[in-house]
Amino acid sequence: METKTLKQMKASEVHRIVAAVLEVIEKAQFEPQVDVALQVCENKDAKDDVAEKWKMVFQKKDTNLEELNAIKSELGNNFSVNIGTKDKTALLISIEAPSGDFIALLQKKPSHVTPGRTMFDNPGQQGGEQK
Repeated sequence: METKTLKQMKASEVHRIVAAVLEVIEKAQFEPQVDVALQVCENKDAKDDVAEKWKMVFQKKDTNLEELNAIKSELGNNFSVNIGTKDKTALLISIEAPSGDFIALLQKKPSHVTPGRTMFDNPGQQGGEQK
């Protein structure tokens, strides 16, 4: 599995990883903020030879074990889903995993793709059909 530091990643790759995680979060009925970011975990116990761990943090009013398990199973076994508190009105849901597992999300196919369309379609064409 490929491992890179977050600083080595291209911006487009980081945004595709964030989008992949957001799709999973949205399936679990979260309404995440648009400005979520992929961050490096502050892991003081990690050895130098261990791959960098990354995380994404989401805010939510409430959650349940079923939602959290659905997120974990959709992302994969190496992802951990943790809960913290921001204040009395919000929970912080943290999703953490080694960088390689986040990078592997780039290999997953998008869940919804419009067939027959490419970004280079002629503006005068609809759905990839010739007029």
